[in-house]
Parts: sequence; structure tokens; C-alpha cells
Amino acid sequence: MKRIIFIAFTILLLNSCEDDLTYYPLTEPSSVNFWGNVNNLKLYANQFYVDLPKHSDGGALGIFSLDNNSDNLLPKNYNTRLHGKLKVPSTGGGWDFSKIRATNLFLENYQQVPTTGVELDVKHYSGEVSFFRAYYYFDLLQKYGDLPWIGKTLNPDLTELQELDVRLKRNVITDAIIADLDFAIANLLPKEKAQQLRINREIALLFKSRVCLFEGTWEKYHKNTSFGVEGSDGTNYLKLAASSAKILIDENKYALDPDYQSLFIQTDHSSSQEVMLWKKYDYLLGISHNIIRVNTNGGGSTGLTKSLVESYLCIDGNPISVSPLYKGDESLKQIMQNRDKRLLYTNAFPGYPLQIRLGDTTQIFSKPPIHLAGEEYNSTSGYQIYKGVDPYINNLPKDQGEIASISFRYAEALINYAEAMAELGTINQLDIDLTINKLRERAGVAHLNLNNIIADPNWEFPGLTPIINEVRRERRVEFACDGYRFNDLLRWRAHSLIVGKRPKGMLYIGSDLEGTYTNSNGQDLIQIGTNLNVDAEGYIDPYQKSLPNGFEFNPDRDYLLPIPTNEITLSGGTLVQNPNWQ
Repeated sequence: MKRIIFIAFTILLLNSCEDDLTYYPLTEPSSVNFWGNVNNLKLYANQFYVDLPKHSDGGALGIFSLDNNSDNLLPKNYNTRLHGKLKVPSTGGGWDFSKIRATNLFLENYQQVPTTGVELDVKHYSGEVSFFRAYYYFDLLQKYGDLPWIGKTLNPDLTELQELDVRLKRNVITDAIIADLDFAIANLLPKEKAQQLRINREIALLFKSRVCLFEGTWEKYHKNTSFGVEGSDGTNYLKLAASSAKILIDENKYALDPDYQSLFIQTDHSSSQEVMLWKKYDYLLGISHNIIRVNTNGGGSTGLTKSLVESYLCIDGNPISVSPLYKGDESLKQIMQNRDKRLLYTNAFPGYPLQIRLGDTTQIFSKPPIHLAGEEYNSTSGYQIYKGVDPYINNLPKDQGEIASISFRYAEALINYAEAMAELGTINQLDIDLTINKLRERAGVAHLNLNNIIADPNWEFPGLTPIINEVRRERRVEFACDGYRFNDLLRWRAHSLIVGKRPKGMLYIGSDLEGTYTNSNGQDLIQIGTNLNVDAEGYIDPYQKSLPNGFEFNPDRDYLLPIPTNEITLSGGTLVQNPNWQ
């Protein structure tokens, strides 16, 4: 009630002053000077594009360090949410509906634009903004679960303002998100007619499959917990995830690019068959980044985990635990032999070029800088990220990087379809050949045969079917360092991979690197227990001292974020805190 009184008073005050205004500033979208032409719709929609994935969202390595909050990467400082040490904030924390209100303003006014000759454009921009309302709501859904649904601009009517504080069940919110996406799909221009670097119909289809896969698996694996949805196991959402992705696959407008490595080092994806949307950088326009410089000089204070590296198959299609082609991990050269090409393109291995100037190799990777504890260019795990490294342009000065950041790519449609069908228990060999095996072909890995899946004693989810384990493996390695893993762990209720465990790095004691980090006097720069921690088996163990008992993620609390206390206070108690947050 306190919030309602405050907001109502503010709106009434503004309305009372409205008659005194003699002009409408051009910077504000008023009914008089803004909603009169279609170009303004485009300008209004532009503001939302800044919230798509971009390099500034990550750390020193841009989008390639977005997995720092998961078991894929090992950042210098452990993730406090994985460790169960988040505090309930008083304000902020991500509980923000301002962008949603901005989309509502558009969706209530765009029809004022005369449509003569521009009807398709008007419909397209309405589809864009409807997509972004779904995009923002999905972000909040993943963070908080149940939410208020604000589907319109609010008037100073107490009944309407109470909508701010009424949390609807997560499946109701998901249905509203899907409705927004269906509207977007119906109104957006298709790929062949839409402008590049803008949302199109096919992107909305892909995002719908993502939303439905998330909610379907969330409801399936959180069933009968405080985070589940009573009476639902997610089946209907899984069917929608599969059907949305299948439409995209069947239309055959996109395809996999032949080279996985080159996907992530382009400055322009205009000719890509796979990249559906990306952010373009241009130093001369003041839009650039620094990941190029960091990538070539060291580890960016993070690194791939042992767990991730060991997830990559050998080229015979078998896991390292059973494949005769696996050579061991006593050296980086051994690790890379006979492995999935995606590992070779994601991790740096000896002999890889880091910088090439004028056709001459001037910097070659030989070993990771694991001795630079605390420095920006330290490699925390010994597995140094190579994804995003283009040696031919990596001689650029600081902050002049122009490698694009990918927002959506077609490979996700393949994996979403395969996972949804596997979860439904209806996947067949044709489905696998259409999806997983296309990804494996590009990676140089033997096909997956549904009737002959070799058991892996190290499967992450031994209680689930072999095909679900293999599809999840495929998802992990295809999207390594792309920022998918954390939300995958949440929706799968995969705290068994986190609780009581610490991420490890490469083998040091007993490897060919032991004793090779010396100064000019031959003194060893590695001091075990001082600037490098290792476990009993000799693997790098950066959190050994800070997390002696492993992560303390609380599965009864930490799957959702807490609502800020000020929001609960302002609601007069109508807003209810998420489970087990005090």
C-alpha cells in the first residue's frame, strides 16, 4: 500500500502539471510529435537492442567469460551464488521493470502511426518490441520465478497499481511470454525481408524454443519442490520447445557454418549461414572492446575447468573414460590428441599462434601463465581460453577490438529440438541425425547411434537416460564459454554438480609443465601453497583455501534470487519473499 500511495501521488502530481505545459519536448515520445511516423517506431525499438548479449556483459574476455558463474570456467574469485553466500539486497538486485514499462508504452501507441504504404513495417516494429517484452520477462523469470505481470502502462488507479505487487505463478508468466512471442512471430518480417542486425521472425521462433525448453525442464526437474508448479511436469512446454525449433529446422533458412573456430573471430557475420543476430563493433565509431589484447596475453584471470575439458569426446564418439584413443592428461599435447575439434578451438594448446604481424608469427602459445597469481593475465586453471582469438588481428592496441558478439545462432535450434525430444522420451535416430550428428560432423566426431550409446562411468547425470546425458554433453561443449551453462544447471536442478565440490584445473604435479616455470637464475616461480594450490592428485585447485568444503549452494533457496527488502516493504507485505530467504 505504501508503494501504491507513493506512485499514485507522483502520477497525479505530474498529471496536474500537464495543463501548464506549452510544448512537448522532442526527446519524449508524446502522442503529438512522436507516434506520427514509422521511422520513430524504429528509433524507439532501437533502445532495446543494447540489452542483447555483448562483450561488455562479460569480464576481461567479453562474452567468452560469461560462463564464469558456472562449472565451465574457473574465475579468480569464486561465484558467491554458487557458494550460497548471496545476501538479500535492500534495493536493486535485478528486480527492475523499467524496460518492460518502456515496451508497454510502445505497444499501446504504435497503432497511431498511419499505415498506408508502411503496414508491414509497422507490424514488424510491433513484433520487435513484443519480442523484447518477452525477452525482459524471461530474464526476470529465470531470476525470480513468480512475477507481477505488467502488460500495460499503469494509471493512478489504486486497483491497477496493485498489479505491481501481485506475483503470478511462473507458468502463468511463461504463458504470457509465449503469447508475446507468438505475436512477434506473426508480425515480424522473415529473414529474407528483414533488415540485418534486427530481430526477425526466425529469431523469435528460436527464442520461443529457448523459453519453452527452460520452463519445461524447470517444471520437470523441480516438480514436488518449493520451486515447482503444482500439477505440472513441463510436458506441454517441452512439446512447444520441440515444435518451435522444428519449424526453424524444416524451413531450412539457416545452416551450420563449416568452421566452428571462425564463428567466434569474425567482425561481420553478414555472410554467415548460422549466425542469426550479432552485435557489430567499429572502433572508428567508438564501439570497441579489449578482449583481443587480453586473449593474446594470458588467461584473463579465468580458465576452463577440468570438468569441461573432460566432457569433450574423442573422435571415435566415445568419452575419454572408455576410448582407446585418449592419451591422458600429463601434457596439453596429450589432451588435444584425437579429441573433438571444439576443444581444440576453445582451449589454447602448445604451438597455437597468438599474434601474427605481416605474415610472420611473432607470438606462439607454449604454456599457460599459471604463475601470475592475482594478475589480469593469469590463467587460473591452466586451461587457457582460445575461443575468440584471431592471431591475424590480435596485434591491435588496447580497446580497439572489433570481433562481433553473437546474440543468436542456429546451432541452438538443433540442440533445443534434440533436448526437448529426449526429455519427452520420443527422440529417434532421425532426430539425432538431424541435430546432434550435424554438430558432431563439424566437430570431427563420430555419429551418435541411439541404439549403441557407450556408457560413460563419468556421466554427470547417472540417474537419467543415456540419450539425455549425451544431449546435455553436446549442449555443454557446443556452447562452452557462451553463457548458457548457469541457467542450464538451474533448470536441470543440477546442484549435485555444485554442492560440496570445487572446480579444478589441469594436472600440474606429474605433468610435463612441472618445474618449467623458472626465472633467469633457474629459480622455480611456482610455490605450491603460495601462488599455486593443487589437490592430492596434483590438479590445480585454486579455491582450496577459500572453499575447503566446496561450494555451499543451498538447493532449498539458491535456485531463485531474493526480492529486495524495500520492494516487500513498499508493497505492505503483498510481495512474498522467495523460499528460505531471510
